[in-house]
Amino acid sequence: MYSILSLVGCIFCSTIILFIYGIEFMSFVYLVVYIGAIAILFLFVIMMLNVNCINSLPNKASISLSFLYACLFFKCIYFIFLVNKKAHKKAKEIVKLY
Repeated sequence: MYSILSLVGCIFCSTIILFIYGIEFMSFVYLVVYIGAIAILFLFVIMMLNVNCINSLPNKASISLSFLYACLFFKCIYFIFLVNKKAHKKAKEIVKLY
């Protein structure tokens, strides 16, 4: 169940990135096709199977690993949007060509 929700989150983030780069049509296509159809289909299939999961509390290792991934994610976002402005300008030029 959580994997499908994280898939929806990843696809939603990719639609936001496409929208920021100015490719509005493709971002809406991603939103409608992938989130609206495929991911919701998977979510309903998992709900219909009625899989029972064992609930467990997160341990210290998983919490520290999650914190590490979050720091790495925000560092990548910082690099993409603040440090690497040349690549951002070049990507906008490429998008304008199409």
